Amino acid sequence: AHVSFNIGTKDLILCSEYPPENHTLASSLLAIVGSIAKDDSKSKAEKFVLDLICTQLVGKDVFDLWDLKDPCAVLNSILVKHGMSEYEPRLIFESGRNTIMAIYNVGIYSDKKFLGRAPGETLNIAEELAVFDCLRKIFQIRESEKPISPKKLSMDVIMNEKIENPSVENWYSESLKLSKCF
Repeated sequence: AHVSFNIGTKDLILCSEYPPENHTLASSLLAIVGSIAKDDSKSKAEKFVLDLICTQLVGKDVFDLWDLKDPCAVLNSILVKHGMSEYEPRLIFESGRNTIMAIYNVGIYSDKKFLGRAPGETLNIAEELAVFDCLRKIFQIRESEKPISPKKLSMDVIMNEKIENPSVENWYSESLKLSKCF
């Protein structure tokens, strides 16, 4: 929706709601990409996506863009699919309880194995951030990595409609050994 808005589709869309809602903007962008692929060529559609969409992803954190509704359930699902127990949050340490500067550090464990940890202002925030730390390790998304350059991004992208990206609910990797992630 953000990309669609920035290329000016808001002024071109004729619909009952004004301003157009995010899902309308997103659908319009998909329609534009589809029409380029159909009318011109697949390679022009790929170039359009690389030039207008992928360049906006450079330097962004995946977890800032990806709005997971329930990261705890996602982590538990992945752990269970890989033969591990559901995670167990544990308080590692705390400081400043009952003050405005309180901090809690929560660790995530499964089968008595340490998976990840994170600090937070409350126990709930610390647990959620620790779950995100575990998901980062599983998906191999490190915060310390340098951002992807646009040149590298355009060289690494392979457009193939036969390869389907699994949804996070169905995500399972035979080759992934979770023991290597943690």
